[in-house]
Amino acid sequence: MWALQIDPEELAEYVAAVRTITRCHDIFCDAGRLLDLMFFLQQEELAANGELSEDEDNAAAWERVLSKVLPKSHKRCKCTYDALLQYAPGLKQLLNNHKKRGALCKVITELSH
Repeated sequence: MWALQIDPEELAEYVAAVRTITRCHDIFCDAGRLLDLMFFLQQEELAANGELSEDEDNAAAWERVLSKVLPKSHKRCKCTYDALLQYAPGLKQLLNNHKKRGALCKVITELSH
């Protein structure tokens, strides 16, 4: 089905957490967009701290995505993301794994609707 090597029970936990967030915490939350936005914010923060060497293409992509989001929305997304990680703390480790992140976001988005 999907090219993910994640325990089905663990995946079910993540999907349940996303459903909880999108139905109870922030009903306007788009899970895929939230995860993408938080990834870009984390990459921008790492680059600003010198922990990540950014090339011009990545920097332009981050700026393009982040420029469309209002500062108030950044704050709301951060709050929603933190709540999501409280429900499923193991999700952060998977999201930081570049090989699994894209597939995981797609799976979560499809299964959370």
